[in-house]
Amino acid sequence: MIRTFVRSSPFDEEQIRNALSDDIINEFYDWFASTDAWFLLPGTVEGLEKIKSTGIKLAVCSNSDERTPVILKRFGLDNFFDFSLYSRDCNYMKPNPGIFELVCNRFSENASDKSDLENRMKYCGHVGDSESQDYWGARSAGFGRAFLFKPNIEDYTSWSHYNLQSEFFDNLVPSEDVISELGQILDR
Repeated sequence: MIRTFVRSSPFDEEQIRNALSDDIINEFYDWFASTDAWFLLPGTVEGLEKIKSTGIKLAVCSNSDERTPVILKRFGLDNFFDFSLYSRDCNYMKPNPGIFELVCNRFSENASDKSDLENRMKYCGHVGDSESQDYWGARSAGFGRAFLFKPNIEDYTSWSHYNLQSEFFDNLVPSEDVISELGQILDR
């Protein structure tokens, strides 16, 4: 949790640790583990059902922690996914290509030809809400498709300088790759 605050604030780790007591940290942690901190966007279940009905395999690939599987289960979303891969379990964080390669390899466990990772990556796609970590992370890793999920798309403008720490791309996300509902993936 401290790492999250460090990445999203102008303060360093020591300043954040000094400002937050263990009780406050534990309270935040517990709250974010509950469904009170989250809500399902309209169309989430329908979109997952639509995608899954086509035979597309789905996985969770996340920089989050051990609370995410619990939250997915509480919302009844866990059954849509073939597996989950969390950065805490593999020593890679998005946008590092390693986490995307692990997802591809996991989907390919039963594939007869495992030698051509680069080619197999072209058949993978990724949906996420971060331009740098999700969209450009997946694209630079070699995934054939990536989508930037922005549910309030009418309020969204893609500017490369939003993430001043980004060292990956200074391009805008193409509009055809920005979605507001999961079901839109099948139309693109």
